[in-house]
Amino acid sequence: MTFIRVFRLPSLFTLLLFSGLIAFTSCGDDEEAMQGCEGFPSLEGEVVVNGETVPLTIAQLLVSSAFGDTNYQFQIGGITGDCEVLRSVNFTLMIPEGDSVSGTYDFEPFFYAYDGDTFGSIGVQNISTLSQSSLEINSGTLEIVDNGSNNFTIDLTATPASGDAVSMSLTHQF
Repeated sequence: MTFIRVFRLPSLFTLLLFSGLIAFTSCGDDEEAMQGCEGFPSLEGEVVVNGETVPLTIAQLLVSSAFGDTNYQFQIGGITGDCEVLRSVNFTLMIPEGDSVSGTYDFEPFFYAYDGDTFGSIGVQNISTLSQSSLEINSGTLEIVDNGSNNFTIDLTATPASGDAVSMSLTHQF
């Protein structure tokens, strides 16, 4: 039996839109870095990326429904203490409409993701050179807890196309 995956253009469009929303400006000195970098908003909270705790600078959530699914699209990121690198994780979680978002999910490549899976990318943006890279997450695990009122606890480990494992955790009110 052959299954044909329906290409979800709205999900791809939203993921690309999130990736394009980040603007670059100059950063301040090390003293400012403890409270965020000049030109970058510092949201309430912190995000732990690969063991480094950085101020939360990106926290976006878009929830949409189509074809009997609910899609939760997250973009989460923070800038390093030296104000040189912005690291972000973008992911979409697809679940059947009406199901709880709380649970543990496996990352799949975009074209293989289906209900109960998540797909996404990892972005690394070097501020001083204005260069960036975005790598698709090939595998990994996402654990998410819906604490109510758009407050989520998120823990993930992911391996992008480069093979370098990435971990992230936070609790945030979106």
